[in-house]
Amino acid sequence: MSSGMLAETASLEQLLGGQSFYRVPSYQRPYSWTTREAGQLLDDVLLAMAEDGGERGSDAGYFLGAMLLIADPAPSAGAETGPAWRDIVDGQQRLVTLTILVCVLRDLFIDLDHPMADRLHPLIMAKPDDMSEPRPRVELQASEQAFLESFVLPLESSSIMPGDDDLPPAEQRLLSVREHLMAELVGRSPEQLIELTDYLLGNCFVAIVTAECIDRAHRIFTALNGRGRPLARNDILKAQILGKVTPEHRARRTTQWDAVEKRLGGRFDELFSHLRTILGRPRGRIISGVGALVEASGGPEPFLDDVLVPMADILSAIEERRSGSADVDQRLRYLGWLGSADWVPPAMLYWHLCGGDPGRLQTFFPRLERLAYALRLLGIGADKRLARFNAVLAAVRAGTADAPDGPLELSRDELRNIAWNLRSLHARSQLTCKLLLMRLSDELAGAPQGLEPSDYTVEHVLPQRPGRISEWRVWFPSPEQRESLGQSIGNLVLVTREQNDRARNLELSKKLAIYFAPGGGPVPHITRDLEGVASWRPEDVTAREERLLEAVARIWQISIARPAATKDQPAPPRLRPRRRAAGPDPR
Repeated sequence: MSSGMLAETASLEQLLGGQSFYRVPSYQRPYSWTTREAGQLLDDVLLAMAEDGGERGSDAGYFLGAMLLIADPAPSAGAETGPAWRDIVDGQQRLVTLTILVCVLRDLFIDLDHPMADRLHPLIMAKPDDMSEPRPRVELQASEQAFLESFVLPLESSSIMPGDDDLPPAEQRLLSVREHLMAELVGRSPEQLIELTDYLLGNCFVAIVTAECIDRAHRIFTALNGRGRPLARNDILKAQILGKVTPEHRARRTTQWDAVEKRLGGRFDELFSHLRTILGRPRGRIISGVGALVEASGGPEPFLDDVLVPMADILSAIEERRSGSADVDQRLRYLGWLGSADWVPPAMLYWHLCGGDPGRLQTFFPRLERLAYALRLLGIGADKRLARFNAVLAAVRAGTADAPDGPLELSRDELRNIAWNLRSLHARSQLTCKLLLMRLSDELAGAPQGLEPSDYTVEHVLPQRPGRISEWRVWFPSPEQRESLGQSIGNLVLVTREQNDRARNLELSKKLAIYFAPGGGPVPHITRDLEGVASWRPEDVTAREERLLEAVARIWQISIARPAATKDQPAPPRLRPRRRAAGPDPR
């Protein structure tokens, strides 16, 4: 008897290959992922690839999650097998984001004239057996699909920018995700891109549940998303570790474990990942790896006393910023803005080894924060950042972290590339640019302002596409000047999302009225630079850029000279060139 559903697993290449085609039904919401979710997906794949270390066995690979689909009715007996069209009930955001990632990789391989592009394009566009023309593998609702078919799916379309900056929210998110993924991958070597593509297609898997009708799909969706408490990793570890404690001590040790879990809350599971890294087992699976750590510690009770409890206290102090030093606490706040935890294991181990001495922490954390932000300014991906922090961790373990020439320090080439990237940071990474402006705002204010990344966006004072008869074209008559100075850090301020949406391409006076409107909430110090100005010309942007770069140099004690190519040391490559789609010039 049919169950009304089919469950199977597939690699990404299998999911997007053969005669498989997917549609987003009309009842689904628009594309809603931002660069944060898309970036996290790419980071997770890169980290899983690094953790697997090239292994391709049954224990290797990354699980992309489950997808719930509704299949078209099966062909009648004797009919030819045609394309498998399926509606997406659950998993739209991941599938669309993965499709964008495949498109970006394809275009990078086209730039390299590499045959890998020929492997990728059929996963994006293919010709169903019953049609004469290729169709997209994934079809969204009408307006979003039109955008995809113009700026994502066609060959080399990732170099095209829309002619209109005033895009609907879903299309803006699609564009931002495309640009973010491109910025994360564009600087990688051909060998790295090939390794990532092979891993993504062959070692990243999806669990596919296909229902025969919408009613059945709804029941499955409810069961998958709304029932039961998931078995957490720490539940398994608790059973394994406490199960080995002698019966007379088990109640006390269980109370001890529960107290740690309550204190850390959602970060308790994260603690075990950090412990595995700290204790020198960065590869392998966490559950089996922690089991080995327990044995290496002398058993469950020494592990609890000497490892779990003290390290949990340190992780809690890091999260709550309780170092005993106001400066260190503020550095922890800035590190927390980054949204990643790759810096946490070396921080925890250093804290543990120095006994939480505030003086030692005041020496270590400014250097750690400097490195963490420098890696973002360099545009280094999650896997390479992890490798660098693992080198810091090894230095901490060896007692050489305070050495002046260790992995916490930046090389001459790194400093030079940071100086280069700062001239067009927003085009490279909108998130990194926002965090840098927030960091600068505190520096210029002379004290922390209590800003939160989620409250602010980056606004271009000189608009990216000023109207043809606007004063902006009088002040900035050259298109090349508008392009270069428009992306300059000297042209950027922090405003709320609502202010950004209202300001857009307005004249300066109207923008300033929005920035400084009474009752509009606190204005970041870095935006106060423009209060009361009557004009905004090239020399104003340049002067402000130099002042902000001086502040960057002051914050992290680095020299930022204007980069220039030399005979022996050519300038770093620029971003991939972008071209605007044809369209009317805004008025």
